[in-house]
Amino acid sequence: MTAERNIVEALVFACSQDPEVLKVGENYLKECETQPGFYTTLAKVLADRSLDVPVRWMAITYIKNGVDRYWRPGAPHAIDEDEKAFVRRTLLGNVEERVQQVSAQLVALISRIARTDCPDKWPELLPFLAQSVCSTSLLMQQCSLSCLKDVVKALAARRLANYRAVFFELTGQLFAYLLQLWTHHLQNSISQSSTEAVLESLKMASDSQKILQQMAVHGFRGSMPLQKL
Repeated sequence: MTAERNIVEALVFACSQDPEVLKVGENYLKECETQPGFYTTLAKVLADRSLDVPVRWMAITYIKNGVDRYWRPGAPHAIDEDEKAFVRRTLLGNVEERVQQVSAQLVALISRIARTDCPDKWPELLPFLAQSVCSTSLLMQQCSLSCLKDVVKALAARRLANYRAVFFELTGQLFAYLLQLWTHHLQNSISQSSTEAVLESLKMASDSQKILQQMAVHGFRGSMPLQKL
Protein backbone atom coordinates (compact mmCIF):
# COMPACT_ATOMS: atom_id res chain seq x y z
CA MET A 1 0.00 0.00 0.00
CA THR A 2 2.91 2.34 0.67
CA ALA A 3 4.10 2.02 -2.92
CA GLU A 4 0.59 2.78 -4.19
CA ARG A 5 0.30 5.83 -1.94
CA ASN A 6 3.68 7.05 -3.17
CA ILE A 7 2.57 6.75 -6.79
CA VAL A 8 -0.67 8.62 -6.09
CA GLU A 9 1.29 11.35 -4.34
CA ALA A 10 3.70 11.55 -7.27
CA LEU A 11 0.77 11.93 -9.65
CA VAL A 12 -0.54 14.78 -7.51
CA PHE A 13 2.91 16.39 -7.63
CA ALA A 14 3.04 15.89 -11.41
CA CYS A 15 -0.13 17.97 -11.70
CA SER A 16 1.34 20.85 -9.68
CA GLN A 17 1.76 24.36 -11.04
CA ASP A 18 5.01 24.63 -9.07
CA PRO A 19 7.87 23.56 -11.38
CA GLU A 20 9.95 22.16 -8.55
CA VAL A 21 7.11 20.06 -7.14
CA LEU A 22 6.15 18.92 -10.64
CA LYS A 23 9.74 17.81 -11.31
CA VAL A 24 9.81 15.72 -8.12
CA GLY A 25 6.62 13.94 -9.17
CA GLU A 26 7.78 13.32 -12.73
CA ASN A 27 11.15 11.97 -11.60
CA TYR A 28 9.55 9.52 -9.20
CA LEU A 29 7.08 8.32 -11.82
CA LYS A 30 9.95 7.89 -14.28
CA GLU A 31 11.68 5.61 -11.79
CA CYS A 32 8.50 3.56 -11.34
CA GLU A 33 7.50 3.08 -14.97
CA THR A 34 9.42 -0.21 -15.38
CA GLN A 35 8.50 -1.58 -11.95
CA PRO A 36 5.97 -4.43 -11.59
CA GLY A 37 2.60 -3.18 -10.37
CA PHE A 38 3.02 0.39 -11.61
CA TYR A 39 0.33 0.13 -14.29
CA THR A 40 -1.98 -1.77 -11.95
CA THR A 41 -1.80 1.18 -9.56
CA LEU A 42 -2.36 3.66 -12.39
CA ALA A 43 -5.45 1.72 -13.46
CA LYS A 44 -6.80 1.87 -9.91
CA VAL A 45 -6.21 5.63 -9.89
CA LEU A 46 -8.09 6.23 -13.14
CA ALA A 47 -11.04 4.29 -11.70
CA ASP A 48 -11.09 6.20 -8.41
CA ARG A 49 -13.61 8.99 -8.85
CA SER A 50 -12.84 10.35 -5.39
CA LEU A 51 -9.52 11.64 -6.74
CA ASP A 52 -9.15 14.98 -8.51
CA VAL A 53 -9.73 14.93 -12.26
CA PRO A 54 -6.17 16.05 -13.15
CA VAL A 55 -4.74 13.15 -11.14
CA ARG A 56 -6.93 10.60 -12.93
CA TRP A 57 -6.10 12.24 -16.27
CA MET A 58 -2.39 12.03 -15.48
CA ALA A 59 -2.67 8.34 -14.57
CA ILE A 60 -4.18 7.58 -17.98
CA THR A 61 -1.42 9.58 -19.66
CA TYR A 62 1.24 7.47 -17.97
CA ILE A 63 -0.55 4.26 -18.97
CA LYS A 64 -0.58 5.52 -22.58
CA ASN A 65 3.15 6.15 -22.37
CA GLY A 66 3.64 2.65 -20.99
CA VAL A 67 1.60 1.15 -23.83
CA ASP A 68 3.89 2.85 -26.35
CA ARG A 69 7.09 1.70 -24.64
CA TYR A 70 6.46 -1.51 -22.74
CA TRP A 71 3.21 -3.13 -23.91
CA ARG A 72 4.46 -5.32 -26.73
CA PRO A 73 5.82 -8.74 -25.68
CA GLY A 74 9.57 -8.79 -26.00
CA ALA A 75 9.98 -5.06 -25.38
CA PRO A 76 12.62 -4.14 -22.79
CA HIS A 77 10.90 -4.11 -19.37
CA ALA A 78 7.70 -5.45 -21.00
CA ILE A 79 4.61 -5.21 -18.80
CA ASP A 80 3.52 -8.52 -17.29
CA GLU A 81 0.55 -10.20 -19.00
CA ASP A 82 -1.47 -10.35 -15.76
CA GLU A 83 -0.92 -6.64 -15.24
CA LYS A 84 -2.02 -5.89 -18.80
CA ALA A 85 -5.15 -7.98 -18.25
CA PHE A 86 -5.96 -5.96 -15.13
CA VAL A 87 -5.57 -2.71 -17.08
CA ARG A 88 -7.87 -3.96 -19.84
CA ARG A 89 -10.55 -5.06 -17.35
CA THR A 90 -10.36 -1.74 -15.55
CA LEU A 91 -10.75 0.20 -18.78
CA LEU A 92 -13.91 -1.68 -19.74
CA GLY A 93 -15.29 -1.11 -16.26
CA ASN A 94 -14.83 2.64 -16.62
CA VAL A 95 -15.95 3.39 -20.19
CA GLU A 96 -19.00 5.21 -18.82
CA GLU A 97 -17.22 8.41 -17.75
CA ARG A 98 -18.95 11.71 -17.12
CA VAL A 99 -15.85 13.94 -17.12
CA GLN A 100 -15.17 14.77 -20.77
CA GLN A 101 -11.41 15.19 -20.57
CA VAL A 102 -11.03 11.89 -18.74
CA SER A 103 -13.40 10.16 -21.16
CA ALA A 104 -11.40 11.40 -24.16
CA GLN A 105 -8.19 10.04 -22.66
CA LEU A 106 -9.85 6.69 -21.91
CA VAL A 107 -11.08 6.41 -25.50
CA ALA A 108 -7.60 7.16 -26.85
CA LEU A 109 -6.05 4.58 -24.51
CA ILE A 110 -8.56 1.85 -25.34
CA SER A 111 -8.09 2.32 -29.09
CA ARG A 112 -4.30 2.30 -28.66
CA ILE A 113 -4.37 -1.02 -26.82
CA ALA A 114 -6.92 -2.41 -29.28
CA ARG A 115 -4.44 -1.97 -32.13
CA THR A 116 -2.20 -4.65 -30.65
CA ASP A 117 -4.50 -6.75 -28.45
CA CYS A 118 -7.88 -6.96 -30.17
CA PRO A 119 -9.28 -9.46 -30.79
CA ASP A 120 -6.65 -12.06 -29.89
CA LYS A 121 -5.73 -10.89 -26.37
CA TRP A 122 -8.80 -8.74 -25.80
CA PRO A 123 -11.73 -10.76 -27.11
CA GLU A 124 -14.11 -9.03 -24.68
CA LEU A 125 -13.66 -5.56 -26.18
CA LEU A 126 -15.84 -5.70 -29.29
CA PRO A 127 -18.73 -7.64 -27.68
CA PHE A 128 -18.65 -5.18 -24.79
CA LEU A 129 -18.80 -2.14 -27.08
CA ALA A 130 -21.46 -3.75 -29.28
CA GLN A 131 -23.64 -4.22 -26.21
CA SER A 132 -22.85 -0.83 -24.71
CA VAL A 133 -23.79 1.24 -27.77
CA CYS A 134 -27.26 -0.28 -27.36
CA SER A 135 -27.45 0.80 -23.72
CA THR A 136 -30.48 2.67 -22.42
CA SER A 137 -28.05 4.89 -20.50
CA LEU A 138 -27.39 7.92 -22.68
CA LEU A 139 -24.00 8.49 -21.07
CA MET A 140 -22.91 4.89 -21.67
CA GLN A 141 -24.12 5.11 -25.26
CA GLN A 142 -22.21 8.36 -25.81
CA CYS A 143 -18.97 7.03 -24.36
CA SER A 144 -19.27 3.67 -26.11
CA LEU A 145 -19.97 5.26 -29.49
CA SER A 146 -16.93 7.47 -29.15
CA CYS A 147 -14.82 4.49 -28.18
CA LEU A 148 -16.20 2.24 -30.92
CA LYS A 149 -15.49 4.94 -33.50
CA ASP A 150 -11.78 4.97 -32.67
CA VAL A 151 -11.52 1.20 -32.25
CA VAL A 152 -13.24 0.55 -35.58
CA LYS A 153 -10.90 3.00 -37.30
CA ALA A 154 -7.89 1.22 -35.76
CA LEU A 155 -9.11 -2.24 -36.79
CA ALA A 156 -10.74 -1.55 -40.15
CA ALA A 157 -7.56 -1.55 -42.23
CA ARG A 158 -6.35 -4.98 -41.07
CA ARG A 159 -6.06 -7.44 -43.93
CA LEU A 160 -5.48 -10.83 -42.28
CA ALA A 161 -8.45 -13.13 -42.87
CA ASN A 162 -9.20 -13.82 -39.19
CA TYR A 163 -9.29 -10.09 -38.37
CA ARG A 164 -11.51 -9.35 -41.35
CA ALA A 165 -13.90 -12.10 -40.28
CA VAL A 166 -14.25 -10.45 -36.86
CA PHE A 167 -14.93 -7.10 -38.52
CA PHE A 168 -17.50 -8.64 -40.87
CA GLU A 169 -19.29 -10.13 -37.85
CA LEU A 170 -19.29 -6.82 -35.98
CA THR A 171 -20.67 -5.02 -39.05
CA GLY A 172 -23.44 -7.56 -39.50
CA GLN A 173 -24.35 -7.23 -35.86
CA LEU A 174 -24.41 -3.42 -35.61
CA PHE A 175 -24.78 -1.79 -39.02
CA ALA A 176 -28.59 -1.61 -39.10
CA TYR A 177 -28.78 -0.46 -35.49
CA LEU A 178 -26.12 2.24 -36.02
CA LEU A 179 -28.00 3.46 -39.07
CA GLN A 180 -31.13 3.86 -36.95
CA LEU A 181 -29.08 5.52 -34.22
CA TRP A 182 -27.56 7.99 -36.70
CA THR A 183 -31.02 8.89 -38.01
CA HIS A 184 -32.43 9.24 -34.50
CA HIS A 185 -29.74 11.57 -33.19
CA LEU A 186 -29.69 13.63 -36.37
CA GLN A 187 -33.43 14.18 -36.18
CA ASN A 188 -33.24 14.66 -32.42
CA SER A 189 -30.77 17.53 -32.82
CA ILE A 190 -33.45 19.54 -34.65
CA SER A 191 -35.94 19.32 -31.80
CA GLN A 192 -33.56 20.13 -28.94
CA SER A 193 -34.15 23.36 -27.03
CA SER A 194 -30.62 24.02 -25.78
CA THR A 195 -27.32 24.44 -27.59
CA GLU A 196 -25.69 21.84 -25.34
CA ALA A 197 -28.32 19.24 -26.21
CA VAL A 198 -28.05 20.03 -29.94
CA LEU A 199 -24.27 19.59 -29.85
CA GLU A 200 -24.62 16.37 -27.87
CA SER A 201 -27.03 14.89 -30.42
CA LEU A 202 -24.87 16.00 -33.34
CA LYS A 203 -21.77 14.46 -31.75
CA MET A 204 -23.52 11.11 -31.40
CA ALA A 205 -24.83 11.35 -34.95
CA SER A 206 -21.33 12.16 -36.18
CA ASP A 207 -19.75 9.24 -34.31
CA SER A 208 -22.41 6.88 -35.67
CA GLN A 209 -21.80 8.13 -39.20
CA LYS A 210 -18.03 7.65 -38.97
CA ILE A 211 -18.48 4.08 -37.75
CA LEU A 212 -20.95 3.41 -40.56
CA GLN A 213 -18.49 4.77 -43.12
CA GLN A 214 -15.75 2.41 -41.95
CA MET A 215 -18.15 -0.51 -41.90
CA ALA A 216 -19.51 0.29 -45.36
CA VAL A 217 -16.01 0.27 -46.84
CA HIS A 218 -14.39 -2.54 -44.87
CA GLY A 219 -17.14 -4.51 -43.16
CA PHE A 220 -18.91 -6.37 -45.96
CA ARG A 221 -17.58 -9.30 -47.93
CA GLY A 222 -16.72 -8.16 -51.43
CA SER A 223 -16.48 -4.48 -50.38
CA MET A 224 -12.75 -4.10 -51.08
CA PRO A 225 -13.27 -2.30 -54.45
CA LEU A 226 -14.97 0.59 -52.60
CA GLN A 227 -11.55 1.62 -51.33
CA LYS A 228 -10.70 2.84 -54.83
CA LEU A 229 -13.58 5.32 -54.88
